Amino acid sequence: MKGTVYLDNAATSWPKPAAVPAAALAAIRSPLGNPGRSANFAALGAAQTVFETREDLASLFGALPERVVFTLNTTHALNLAVFGLAGLVSPPKKTVLTDVFAHNSVLRPLYALSRRGAIKLIICPGGKDPRDYIDPSVGLGVFSAKSNVTGEIFDTAAIGAALKDAGAFFVCDGAQAAGSVNIDIKKMNIDALCVPGHKGLFGLTGTGALILGENCPEFEPLMSGGSGNASLSPLMPPEPPERYEAGTLNTPGIAALKAGLGFVKKAGVENVFLKERFLTEKLKELVSRDRRVKIYAANNGIVLLNRTDMSCHELESRLSEAGVCVRSGFHCAPRAHEYLATGKDGALRVSFGFFNTVSDAEAAARVITGVS
Repeated sequence: MKGTVYLDNAATSWPKPAAVPAAALAAIRSPLGNPGRSANFAALGAAQTVFETREDLASLFGALPERVVFTLNTTHALNLAVFGLAGLVSPPKKTVLTDVFAHNSVLRPLYALSRRGAIKLIICPGGKDPRDYIDPSVGLGVFSAKSNVTGEIFDTAAIGAALKDAGAFFVCDGAQAAGSVNIDIKKMNIDALCVPGHKGLFGLTGTGALILGENCPEFEPLMSGGSGNASLSPLMPPEPPERYEAGTLNTPGIAALKAGLGFVKKAGVENVFLKERFLTEKLKELVSRDRRVKIYAANNGIVLLNRTDMSCHELESRLSEAGVCVRSGFHCAPRAHEYLATGKDGALRVSFGFFNTVSDAEAAARVITGVS
């Protein structure tokens, strides 16, 4: 929309590169059938699009194409990985680790498993190194590559190495990192990487992926149904990706994701990172001059703040009235807000994307520091 300053990219990226909606529209208009369901040219065309997108995701994250599983979003991917791999842990390795920066798409599945007595859950405190909590009782670690609240980038490689040494599985939540932080699942010893299509990869909502490491064992699928092959079997196929892809895939969304991945490759992950970090520092500089503004974090595309004279929700409303889109509240990460002591309403999050400019940061700063 003309005049909109969009600064909620941690929720979903906007605008999209022109090739992304064009690819989705072409997929809808073209005779693309149901991939893997038949041998007619329409189904084969869809299957080709799906496979090429698997290849592009595998290339970006250091994986094998056949170990790229398409999902509805990161939450779907995390549920697949968490419930699946937690089902493989047993005494004496029944402990599952995460930390205070975990999103509810990690916390809620783990809470559910803990309530059932299936795991012993330990949430590492803020300010502590998770590696200090990794011992022989740990069977699974679930950690974010980047916080959606503070923008902090965590040492995923070090955590992965420590979990591997302990003989534990590693599920990495890449929701905020994918597209702006280099992730290599082999080098980082990640067993299951969960990423969204609609954030830093510039695809559409309703798309995501679970990317499995070469040594990640097969686990129970979250859903069962049509897989396009092995139709006579009462069970899902034994191998990924079909083992975890029950039902029809979102072919237009996958085509759009392919276009988004092409844009990321052309722009360069490092260049996306540098631009987001630059804009973060610019906004921090502009708003820190106002003594009413309390900044909790300003890292790598995300600025988390409050104003001492109004709630974050009121401040968000003022920004929205001025055409600036941000997000107030707890950002589905309650323990991170508790650790940061943001208060009863949470905080205001400003999150930059590759298409933002200095003038966008200035527009937000004018409202944030405006006189009440």
